[in-house]
Amino acid sequence: MAKNPNIPSLKEARIFQKERLAKGGNLLVVPFSAGKNVEASDELDHVSLMIVKGIADTLGSAEKLFTILVEQDAQSADFIIKGRIVQMEEKSTFPKPWQKKTRQFNLAVEGSILSVDTEEILAKFSQTKSEESQANRFEAFGYDIGVEIGRFLLLNAH
Repeated sequence: MAKNPNIPSLKEARIFQKERLAKGGNLLVVPFSAGKNVEASDELDHVSLMIVKGIADTLGSAEKLFTILVEQDAQSADFIIKGRIVQMEEKSTFPKPWQKKTRQFNLAVEGSILSVDTEEILAKFSQTKSEESQANRFEAFGYDIGVEIGRFLLLNAH
């Protein structure tokens, strides 16, 4: 499949059982947890929820191949997306004395799409985002990564 330059793609993504995903179904997205060497915090929780929102917005705006479930309906899930935030780092830089201080933001996630009935891993993915900015970018990165996960799921379920 040729890559569309207008659609950002995940750094690494593999589908193991495309035919299972192509059937669609109920999807539960578990908020991403802190990975090794990443501190659990309110900010991490917020970024995690932005990833879930990005996935839900992307899948909700497409044809109804997947139905996003809320936690109360988890028992009717066909698929679960689970992941970890493996890097959430901010570094300040002072390029030159007369320039504004900028910050380097790095956010990396990895995760899997699992089948509920067989507990098999249907797909794996990872993504890293980095940018220098004066504003906080973690929330925006989280949402963007969620959108990319949603697009990956839609493109590979056809």
